[in-house]
Amino acid sequence: MNIILATDHAGFEMKEQLKAVLLEQGYTIQDCGATTYQPDDDYAMYMHFAAQTLQLGLKAQEMRAIVFGGSGSGEAMVCNRYVGVRAVTWYGPSPTGMIIDSWGKTAQDEYEIIRIARMHNDANVLSVGARFINSEQLMRAVEVFLVTGFEGGRHTSRIAEIDSQMTVS
Repeated sequence: MNIILATDHAGFEMKEQLKAVLLEQGYTIQDCGATTYQPDDDYAMYMHFAAQTLQLGLKAQEMRAIVFGGSGSGEAMVCNRYVGVRAVTWYGPSPTGMIIDSWGKTAQDEYEIIRIARMHNDANVLSVGARFINSEQLMRAVEVFLVTGFEGGRHTSRIAEIDSQMTVS
């Protein structure tokens, strides 16, 4: 599997750590920047590059992207502008330690949002809030993101709707 990485200054150190681990594990990495730490850079250009690279490569090979920012929110917003690119934002564990979904059920664990995004939405970008997690949490989140598959079935038509480029007049 090919993995695309991208970040601005906020996640630069974390991206570099992850890149070393993924290379050691045998993944092919495409680094869309930043390639050097620049404290005043902006994330948008790196995210556009990562999303375009992912979009172009999806038909040819199995690819996923992991992007970083201070919160991960803006990074996901940029990526989600591209058809076929579906980013989930992850900020790390619940600060209360308790994870309860909208039906009052306790979630499996703090990585459940990543798991569900992969299984139900075929998320192919993990957008990480680097200011909210540590390296150990990142490695576990990436593992969940890379090993969890898409369930298909009833979720397949939803993906088609997401990717349909519907516009409002």
